[in-house]
Formats: sequence, structure tokens, C-alpha cells
Amino acid sequence: MPFTTSVAGPSRLPFQAAARPARRVLTRAYASPPASDPVQQDAGAVADSAFTDADAINDKDSKAAKAKEKAMWGSGEGYIRWLRTEGARYKHVNKGQKANWLGGAVPFATNPTFRPPPPLSNDLQTLLHADVVKGTKTVGQLAEQYNVSKARIEAIRKLKDVEREFKRQDLPLQHAFQSGMEALLDTRSPINKKTMSIDAVLERTEATARELHPSTGVERDEEQRWDANIGQGGAFGDRAAQDGREGIERTVWEFRDEEMSWFSDPEYAAAAAAADAVLSKLNPNAGEPGTFFRDSYPIRSMLAFWELAEKEVNARGLDTCGDQLGYGLVEAYHRSRVAYCMPDGVHELQLSPIRNGSHWDVEPVPPTTIECAPVHRDDFSKWWPYPASPCLSTNIRAVPDELRKYVAAGCAVTDDGANLFTEMGNEGFLGKEITRSDPESAECKEVVDHTVVVIGRQDQWNPFHVAEDLITTLVTIFIAARMAPALINTRVQLVFSEGFSMDANHFTPLWDRMGAWAPRRLSLDPWTEGVCLTNAIHSVGAGASLLSSMGVGKSYTCASTITWAASHYYRHLFGLLPPSLSLPANLLDSHHLGARPRRPINVLWLSRAKLDRYAQNHNDWSSWRDVRHINNEPQLVKRLRDGLAQMCEGSQTTGVFGNTGCVFEDAQDVPESWALVSPETVSSSSPLPIRFATLDPMVHALETQIHFVGHTTILISSHGGALGLSLFLAPGDGAVIELQVGGVRGNYHFEHMAKEMGHEYDVLGIERTVDVEQVWEATQKRVWTFAETG
Repeated sequence: MPFTTSVAGPSRLPFQAAARPARRVLTRAYASPPASDPVQQDAGAVADSAFTDADAINDKDSKAAKAKEKAMWGSGEGYIRWLRTEGARYKHVNKGQKANWLGGAVPFATNPTFRPPPPLSNDLQTLLHADVVKGTKTVGQLAEQYNVSKARIEAIRKLKDVEREFKRQDLPLQHAFQSGMEALLDTRSPINKKTMSIDAVLERTEATARELHPSTGVERDEEQRWDANIGQGGAFGDRAAQDGREGIERTVWEFRDEEMSWFSDPEYAAAAAAADAVLSKLNPNAGEPGTFFRDSYPIRSMLAFWELAEKEVNARGLDTCGDQLGYGLVEAYHRSRVAYCMPDGVHELQLSPIRNGSHWDVEPVPPTTIECAPVHRDDFSKWWPYPASPCLSTNIRAVPDELRKYVAAGCAVTDDGANLFTEMGNEGFLGKEITRSDPESAECKEVVDHTVVVIGRQDQWNPFHVAEDLITTLVTIFIAARMAPALINTRVQLVFSEGFSMDANHFTPLWDRMGAWAPRRLSLDPWTEGVCLTNAIHSVGAGASLLSSMGVGKSYTCASTITWAASHYYRHLFGLLPPSLSLPANLLDSHHLGARPRRPINVLWLSRAKLDRYAQNHNDWSSWRDVRHINNEPQLVKRLRDGLAQMCEGSQTTGVFGNTGCVFEDAQDVPESWALVSPETVSSSSPLPIRFATLDPMVHALETQIHFVGHTTILISSHGGALGLSLFLAPGDGAVIELQVGGVRGNYHFEHMAKEMGHEYDVLGIERTVDVEQVWEATQKRVWTFAETG
């Protein structure tokens, strides 16, 4: 949906987001005022005085001086000098201080056409909105009274409606942020803060300042011309009509020409179309970190990310070991499907009508049908270490107050189903949980019409086991969608059979985002008498997952499109969308042949220190914990932090980070700096950001853990369940460095996980007192690799 700032006035250059994902490049393709414009000349003078050295000032016409200045900036010395001199005054801001623009009178020294007026204060917006709500004056009359455009009044009305809805839902408002920004932007209020009433002097001062700002008259004139259908320029004009007209302010983020050249390439056009197809299947709130939403149609979303994962893995040329952990595996399940329990004369699953809700009608419910898909029968997948068989049922009856028992009404177990029951041995599946009954004695009082996914296990604290559960759930859903494609566009609810420490489950916020309804946890909310499930997907047992099926004592390097898709899907629930959706070139082979666009490098240390301390203080210490305890973690963390900082000192001369070098940012001091920016925003003329942070999952909410890991490039930790959080690294774009003491060597859980998602992986054999230089050297090599290849 195009986004314009027409309500903000003509001094704010119109920004238009592309309707399709495209590679955005920052350019200076905007039309500037003539050179005689005094504003432009003044801004240029400011820029000249700030960025020239003493030699250039003494002899501006000297070619030698200009060459010296160019070399100084090319080596990065100029940037460092500027930070220590002119740039020092921009480093700190005092509370209540007005913004200290880099361009003097304008925010951006290289864009003097951008001259924003102070925004309307929240107090003034509240007064204006109150007049709009009263309805005693037209919008035109209010625009005249307040000296603002009608479009701006409409924008205020919408924002205040959103604010009112936030208050109704008891959601927090960012008052502190608003207060700070109003001070920075020199916003003036007509309200006396002591009396909390309108002050005539303040009101007149605010109105006069706004009237005198040049943008006010231009905005009013542009809207009048637009209303009269005269002219096509300005913030109210049509961008397409303006593109070829000289002298009109145009979009600063101008990527039209590059977008057109990319889309003339059929391969790129196909990649962009694939990215569009994924976006079209996601919740509109996806991609907004911090915004809670439930994915009502998770089957559809998961399949969309699986298709994307296939394209990304193929573009990178990764080895999938014959697709053992991808489409081939799901097809093997499907080829082996068994009609387990069928009514007389029925030989395959009879999917019931999908109404996406529940009803309490006493109409007769059809007999139960059950179809299962065992993994061990097909030649392609018989290597799987345990018998496993997800099932799909229709019209199955729940047993009141039971976690794992169901009634199959009006169907009989087939001969093939009886064989499957024997083959499953001690492994659980739906066939072990049903009793049979005739339809009349299994009456339905409540029919759950929407699709339910019954999950047997929900681990409460170990991130690796949770990652296994998450991936197994995805596999089960893929198999069910292959068996019954009609389920793809249905709304879903999760049902958890096992009440595993539900009073202390750290991962509830994750599961709660899947499905249109909150998950039903049978230990807390058991089935009642007469509940019938119209269409139910029954997950496999926890005997093995994609992360352990090859054997945790065996090393392998196979990529898995399923694990890759799982990472995309569960990341997206927390606002982290795949980079390919904004940079479709990721889906092209050619994009991965050479160096990719530069991006910041975030190095994260995952700590066990507080977990160990808690276990020691609460009589929960064990030999298994003891063997993995690191004696000198503070020294290790200090070496990593200091090493990264020293790496960037004088880095302009090493050549590792190009001519610009790198700049170290300690995210412990500035946590908000951690979020990675788009690769294209780190230009070849800017130093590469290298960031460092530590995270102890024991003291952070799950959302915070996912935020930090989700924006990590290099993840470092000792062997332990916390490394299961690597599921939230962006697939194909990270590295994992695992430290293993002697007692856990030969354990390949996290190598499997890293390789299945296309990450680089290093394992370091360590003692309990870690050789900090060994860890630093491995980290340094990975940083150099990412700096070189992108």
C-alpha cells in the first residue's frame, strides 16, 4: 500500500514504498533548488567548513590539497578526525534540548531541500480532534481556524482514533518518547503545564511560529491547487506525473530506475513474484517487531515459507543429501499412508465440511475416519530411527477429562491398520489412543468445526527440546496438508495433550501466536462430555526429530528445507521476516557467487552463568551441569569485547574491512543498536558496524531472547539447551561457534541444527577454564569471513 506524507506538508519529501519488494538503494536523485538559493548556499558553506582540513582551507584551489583531502577521507582518517572534533557535539543530547541538526538549519547537510516544520504538539492535536468530534464546524472551517491542511486534520483524526482504541484495550502509550521528541523538534504547545489550561500567550506564540514557517503557506497553497485540479506538484500531487518534471522536490529514497532495470531481468522478476506470493499469504501485521498477532492460518503460512526455503537453498547450492530432510521426506510419508479406521464401504479419508468454528446442534455426526502416514514403510525414509506415524482424523470423539484418549465411532480398524499397530511397537500414535464405539452411543453435544492440531509434548524450559517440538509440529502439518490439501486455507487451533509444568512454561508466548484461537491445554482445560472434533491433525511422538534423526553421535552437513522453513515461520511470529522478501536477489544463484551487500556483524555470547548460579543455590546442581560449567566466563567475555574493539582501531589500514574499516559498537551500552539494518544501508563509503552483546536466557523474556538471537550474525556458547535458540538465526546468514568440554564431545545436536539451516559451524574443544585466545581466534576468523563475503 503506497505511503505518502501528504499530511505532513510539502517540506517533507513524499516517500513512496514500492508495492512489491525491491532492492532499495540510497541515491541523491532529487531535484534541488537553483544554486542561487540562499538556503542551499548556506548549507553548502556549513558542509565545507565542517569537512575540510587545514591545508584545504589555506589553499582551496590547490590540486595537491584536494588530493590529500580525498585520500584522508578514503582512508577513514577524516571520519575519525571529524568524530573527535566537529562530530563530538552531536554525540550526547541533554534532556529537553532542541535537536542539533547535522546540517545546521536543516536535518541533513546533503539534502537542504528537506526543511521540516515542527510537528503539531499532542496537546494541539487533542484540541483539534475534540473540535472534529463535536462536529459543529466543517473540516474546511477547522483547517482555516488552525491554519493546517484538511489532509493533516484527517490524519490527526485517524491517529487519535487509534490512540483511543489503545486506551480501550489498556495498551501502553509511549508518553516518554512523545515528550522527548517534542522537545527535540521544538514543538510548542498552547497548554500551560502548570494550570493544564489553554494559555492565550502560548497559543498565540505557537500559531505565529507555525504561520511564519515557509512550509505553512506552501502547504495551504498546494492543497488549494490540488482541490481546484490545478497543477500536479508537491506533497498532494501524483508521483508518476512528477517524475519527469525538473525543479519539483522528489523522493529522497529513489530506487525507481534500479527497480526497473532489475525487473527487466526475467529471473529477478520471477524471484520478486515469489517473494510477493509469500507476503500475500501472511498476516498483515507480520514483519512488525513488537506487534502481537495470531497466525490464524498457520498451515498456509508454513507452506509459503517452505516454498521460499526451497528457493533459498537452491540458490545457495547447498547439499540436501538427496532431499532426505525436505520434500522427499514428506512425500515418503505420503506414499505410505494407511487407511487406519474406516466405516463400511469407505476406503479413504472423508474430510468433513469446514466451518471454522463450533456449534452445538444435535444433528447426526458422520462416522469417524482415520488415515495415518508411517515413515518406516517407504524405501526412501526407512532409515528413520524410530517408527513414527502422524494421523489425520475426522469426526473423532474426545473422552472427557482424558489427555490422550479418543473414541472412533462407526469405523473399524482395517487389516493394514492392524499391521501398523503392531509395527509401531512401543511408539505412540493415534491408534494407541482410541477405543471404538457405534455412533449412537458416542453422541456429539459440541462439534468443533475448525481444524485442530493435537500436540503430544510441550517442553517447558529447554530451548533445544522446544526447537524439536516446533519442527516436529511443522513436519506433521506438512504431511497433513499433503494428505488433505483442503485444510491449507482453514483456521487452526492447537491442542496440547501433555501438561508438562504448565505453571512455569517459558515458551507459552511462542505457541500462543499459532492459530486463530489460544491453544487448548488439556491439563488446564480438559475435554467435556460430548465434544467431537471435525478435522484433527495428530502429531507424531517425541522419539526423534529432524535435529536428532540422523543420530546425535554422528556428524553430517545436510541442509533441510523443512528446518529452514521452520526458522522462517517461527521468526516471523515475532516480526522477523526473511531478507529475501525485501531483497529478492537472495533467490538468485548469481547473488551468492560473489561478495554480497555489506551488513553489520553482530556477535552474541549466550551465557549459562545465571542458570548455573541458580542451580547451585537451589540444590539442583548435578555432575552434568558441573562438567559444562565455565570457570572464567568473565575473562572470556572481556576478551571477546576487547578483541572486537581493538580489531576496529586502525582497521582502515588492514584492508580486511575495505578502505572504510569497521566501527565497534558495544550493545551492552546501547542495546537498541543491536537490530540489524538492511544490507544496502551499509554503503561502501561507511565503516562496517561490528557489535557485541551477551545474553543470559535465565533473566530475559522469550521475546527479548528471540530479538537478540534473531539479529545475530555469530552466535557463541558452550554446549547446552540454550543453543536451541539458534533456530531463530536468519537461515543461511549466520554462524554458530560451540564450545565443548570433554564430557560432551562427539555430541552433534547443534551441528545438525546449524547445517540444516545453512549456517557456518565451528566446534571448539575446551577445558572448564577456557583458553580465551582460542575462542577469540575462532571468532575473529568468522568476523573476517563475513566482512569479506557479506
